Amino acid sequence: MKKAVAWLVGILVLIVILMAALVALSPTFLNKYKDQIVAKVGKAVDREIRLGDIRLTLFTGVGLRLKDVSVSNAKGFRDEPMLVVSDLDVKVKAMPLLRKQLEVVRVILRKPQVLIEKNAEGVFNFSDLTGPSEPAADAVPEKATPPASSPLAGLLVSKLELSDGTLAYFDAGSEALREGLRIQHLGLSLEDVSLDKPIPFSVSFGINREGEDIRVSGTVGPVGETMDYETIPVSVQLAVPDFALRRAMDLLGGKPPVLIESGTLKAETSINGDLASGMKVGGSLNVASLSLKDPEKKETQIRGLNLGLQKELLVQMGEQKIVVQKASLSADRARLDLSGEVLNFQKDPSLSLKLSSNDIPLDGWDKIFPALAGVILDGTVKAGGSLSGKPAKKIQAVVNLTSPRLDVKLPKKAASVGVGEERVAWQWVAAAEAASKGSAKGKGDGAGLPQNLDIKGRIDIAQGSFDNIPFSQFQANYAKTGNRIDVTDLTMRGFGAQGSATGRATVNFGTAKPSYSADLKFSQVDLAALQQTFAARTEQIVGGLSGQLALSGSGFALKDMEQSLTGSGDLKVDEGALANVNLEERILSAVAQKLGLPVATLAQMAGVEISQGNQTPFEEFHGIFRIAGGKIDVRDAAITSGNHGFSSQGDIGLNQTLNLKSRLILRKVGDPGSKKHTYYLIDEKSRKYIPFKVTGKTAKPVVTVDIEALVRGQAQRAIDEKKEELKDKLKEKLGPEGEEILKPLEKLFRF
Repeated sequence: MKKAVAWLVGILVLIVILMAALVALSPTFLNKYKDQIVAKVGKAVDREIRLGDIRLTLFTGVGLRLKDVSVSNAKGFRDEPMLVVSDLDVKVKAMPLLRKQLEVVRVILRKPQVLIEKNAEGVFNFSDLTGPSEPAADAVPEKATPPASSPLAGLLVSKLELSDGTLAYFDAGSEALREGLRIQHLGLSLEDVSLDKPIPFSVSFGINREGEDIRVSGTVGPVGETMDYETIPVSVQLAVPDFALRRAMDLLGGKPPVLIESGTLKAETSINGDLASGMKVGGSLNVASLSLKDPEKKETQIRGLNLGLQKELLVQMGEQKIVVQKASLSADRARLDLSGEVLNFQKDPSLSLKLSSNDIPLDGWDKIFPALAGVILDGTVKAGGSLSGKPAKKIQAVVNLTSPRLDVKLPKKAASVGVGEERVAWQWVAAAEAASKGSAKGKGDGAGLPQNLDIKGRIDIAQGSFDNIPFSQFQANYAKTGNRIDVTDLTMRGFGAQGSATGRATVNFGTAKPSYSADLKFSQVDLAALQQTFAARTEQIVGGLSGQLALSGSGFALKDMEQSLTGSGDLKVDEGALANVNLEERILSAVAQKLGLPVATLAQMAGVEISQGNQTPFEEFHGIFRIAGGKIDVRDAAITSGNHGFSSQGDIGLNQTLNLKSRLILRKVGDPGSKKHTYYLIDEKSRKYIPFKVTGKTAKPVVTVDIEALVRGQAQRAIDEKKEELKDKLKEKLGPEGEEILKPLEKLFRF
């Protein structure tokens, strides 16, 4: 009897289920109440909701299928739906539900479209759905509670699939995102969700296009019964196959800091571990053939640069620490290796890293950086040091640079004055000044250098050359602090076999016109070699230069230096020559023409041996000078040359103009028995001399005899001779007492 009743009950249940299934499968029944349900939900959320079709299934499991679902956007935002779903299919197993278990056969979401917007006031288009935030409750001591069961307890998902999805984000307050960012062709696959084994997943999508730009895959779990997220193992692989960086221009807004012409990004990253014991992060990032342009001048800044990053990190969430086990940054053939740690990386990161580089080859960089066009570099340089500090505040870098050999050859450009080619050694200083001025607009100061990075270190170059001028043992300490760059303890040998220099220099780019100062001492510097490197035209003086120089000023343009440059110094040149001018020949020729004498005769009378060629050789040249008002004030300059010499004073303009009053000093004057010619004067030291002027430009000096001074001096000389004759006659007439009688008269009439 009991068995019969059981059979009867079973049959009745089956009949009920079949009847319910027939009703559920009836589209007419479902769609009859669809509009009422949709209208009530739409009214509750203040959105217009549309639903194309709804179906229930019971044969292969309890299922729900929705088609063409859409939810309107909030008022005041875009006239597009906030949510659109083409097809949603959910199916669960019926029998496990009786055991309070949820076993999902599949969840399939096709062509979902989600629109997220933020207006200029910072309000999102979903803010009205989330409701006002509730005030935080007063803190109360937490009671120890046993671990809660996992939200996934009793849940099993055989398949979760999302295909061809779209996520669009618009931000009215961001110039870059005003036109929107779209995650397109979004695909998600999740299978075999359970508590006791890893859950495999995969995600892929494109950025502003239908193709695939980013792919993420891996496993999560097992999550365990208590689902302690800190101990859940993860294994994730992220890949960016080949991303054309030119597409990133759409994300940089209307005024991008740089124009990306070309370049391809490829990245692979792996993450393994759990939050409690640490996450190991490894992988690589490479950029091939990167080319950038200046957005204003449209000039190429970088051409075909290859970049790379290799990393091995350990992320320890509990300790808020990232251990950089190994990281390598590369740019073309240059590689920088880093190791160390980053503390408190979520709130206020603090760096403590060591760095070192390979022996970086210096040739070929002009092909990558057009700003170096014409600069020829050769040799290698190696860097080593450290990084420390907080990126949000300031980072301190110590970078020591060493090079066994470094050769530099500066570019040339056609001169505008028809003198062949001229050097442009200081063009980058002018560029730095221009950059400083550009950043100073409206700010009152230059702010020309990054303020959150200070750097210091030492430069050590064993040997090298500068424009084919060899040097060796170059050493200097440098420091960049704020806008100020200091070079101290500079020593080097070069510019000649015996040449050496020591000194210090400072440049401050924190003002609209960079300010600077320098103190230099130099010994036996070959002036021909020095001027071959730095001078704009052919050298004007050769020999071994020794001396010292102190300078200060602001601005590197000529007009700025004329206003601000000040300085002083002294110098001495041994065994040299004034090039492009033969002073003896010019001075004696001018005097000989006035006297109607051959130059050779006058030279013999003056005891001067005229040097051959267009130069003036000397044994020693020395002088002191001051710089102010756009001029070099020359004081007590003297040239010693055999049995005669030169002295000079006056000024040399920074614009190369000359205004010097000089003297050709005659150590001996011809045969006393020869015909007397008063072609010379006598100075305060009883030396015989011929006055002359040097004017014109340093490139082409004009040397002329100072006839006016010569005539005036000779007249005074004649007057003095007459005075002496008169005094002698008066003394003779006044007798032995004449000397005493004439003393008051000498004071009165200035005899």
